[in-house]
Amino acid sequence: MPASSSRPGLKTTIIMPATVQDHHGGGIYAVCCPTTRNRVKCALIIGLLLFMSGCLWAGFNREKQMSWTPTIGTVVGTVHCDSDSETQTIEKPIISYTPINDERTYTFASNTCTSPPEEVGTDIAVWYDPDDPSKAMDARFASVWLFPILLGVIGLGVFVPSCFYLCKQ
Repeated sequence: MPASSSRPGLKTTIIMPATVQDHHGGGIYAVCCPTTRNRVKCALIIGLLLFMSGCLWAGFNREKQMSWTPTIGTVVGTVHCDSDSETQTIEKPIISYTPINDERTYTFASNTCTSPPEEVGTDIAVWYDPDDPSKAMDARFASVWLFPILLGVIGLGVFVPSCFYLCKQ
């Protein structure tokens, strides 16, 4: 049954959808939830997208590894990362480095938070762009490969079972 607005000059009509019957006995379930096969297809697509994103991210990092210049940086400080724990300190290092054949020193914050935090004075591997030495990244495994690998593995963990499910049908 349509509902109308009570304000003069404004006519709004809202039409409620009819209840759709399905094999579960009817109700709104059929409108809101797709069939199991469609849910598996969605999982298949999501898994494939996650896997491809991990591969792409790893590819970009591999390209940097091949074309950027390695050097050693030094932790000069830390930046606090968000944490739910009051007892655990989670921080990311601020790294200072000097490119080869350049007298200037550059500083950047790593993209990876760690606990316990890196101590000031610790040496860390760094990759920097030889064309623009101000662009650099922390070259440790966790900063470069951990998240792309996790994304790819999670994507495969969703994609492969979805494929098996659809192939069995």
